Amino acid sequence: MRGLVWIGLFMSLILICVHQTHAQGSTKERDFRDHMPTENLDPRKEANVHRNRPKRRNIQYLYKDEPDGTLFGNPCVLEQTRRMGFEYMPNPKGLPGAINDDDQYSNNVMVNLRLIVTHSPFWKLILNRRIKRCREKSGDWTG
Repeated sequence: MRGLVWIGLFMSLILICVHQTHAQGSTKERDFRDHMPTENLDPRKEANVHRNRPKRRNIQYLYKDEPDGTLFGNPCVLEQTRRMGFEYMPNPKGLPGAINDDDQYSNNVMVNLRLIVTHSPFWKLILNRRIKRCREKSGDWTG
């Protein structure tokens, strides 16, 4: 008799847990969609649909010890480097939070290899030409 009571309590506990899990999963998904910000800019299209969101780029970082020639803060240069898929990141030595030399070297090798494969072996020459145009447009010859 006691065994049947324990089995009944155990089964009811399992049913309650399954019901709670199922109910939480559906409300959790619904709550997530309700609070997710829309990326859609066209009011005629349905918001929060994968095919309607703008394409995102995975931006890589190319770490530089010396910021010479990178024109940090120039929006035109930032736009050109992002078009190529990377950004220059200052990494001064000795500051807390700076990555060490080995990690910086391995990261820069992988980013350079990615740029060679995705754009061309002459990506640096192309970027320098674009940076020169940005310098001429903005009058920024101090970098």
